[in-house]
Amino acid sequence: MSGHCEKEGVMPIVKVYGLPGSFTGHGCLIELKQLLAATTAANIPNLPASQVTVFLPRDMDAEVGKECVIFVDGLFNRSERTSDVRKQLARGLVIALSEFLAKRCPSTRSRLIECFVRPFDPRGGFAAGCYGAERNEG
Repeated sequence: MSGHCEKEGVMPIVKVYGLPGSFTGHGCLIELKQLLAATTAANIPNLPASQVTVFLPRDMDAEVGKECVIFVDGLFNRSERTSDVRKQLARGLVIALSEFLAKRCPSTRSRLIECFVRPFDPRGGFAAGCYGAERNEG
């Protein structure tokens, strides 16, 4: 496979479910994505924020939900990513989201925020490729 991807295929993926329905606006979503990527990078040794992918899927029933759930997937197992580092990451993401929602959605009722950091062993199955990357024909 030839070509160049903007990101390499070894980055963690942060997904947040249960954001309040009143949480809208493109600028606000970008700000939250940047905050979560920076928080993840700050808590994982040798991981730049540019290597963190953040998804904020919208729930159909977010207004009736009572919790926000954060999943960190694709965090490759490495010796420096100890259980203490993963716990610190989970705490950091919960605090960052809690403070962000308190500032940006003060009228939203209190929500439980949980974070699950799921380490990943690529030997169990992993592949990466580029969609739409330039190809060297010849």
